[in-house]
Amino acid sequence: MEHELDAYRKQCADICAVVPKNPTNLKLVFDLETTGLNPAEDEILEAAIVTTDGDILFESRFKPACVTEWPKAQNVNGVSPEMVADAPGIIDKIGEMAALLQNAETIIGYNGKHFDIPFLERYGIRFRKQQKGLLPVHTGSKPFFIQFL
Repeated sequence: MEHELDAYRKQCADICAVVPKNPTNLKLVFDLETTGLNPAEDEILEAAIVTTDGDILFESRFKPACVTEWPKAQNVNGVSPEMVADAPGIIDKIGEMAALLQNAETIIGYNGKHFDIPFLERYGIRFRKQQKGLLPVHTGSKPFFIQFL
């Protein structure tokens, strides 16, 4: 399975590599759902990219190329194999994702640097050099932090 997944990801990376470099001033927020916590073995099940104004620019579920079940992740993210059985593969949408993420001025992701980014990089998405830091977000009584790339 590992060799097959690596080959699939190489095809995705080849698509990302030819995405035109058209830097924008977009500030984007993104989130992923995956089959697990290990970017080397697990796959992306779902991705959403929105502007900081809340406009949805991209939202899709993906049928994994190799992983067939993910009970632990399903308990967390609620995405079952049946929910993605007829979804496109990420290879069919990676170019669209790369065009947004690779050209955005600012990318914001909850735990992005330590979770989402390693997954996206495995599929060949390369980010512009960004200012890194943490932005506190307050929701009721408990603040949490959004990590800038």
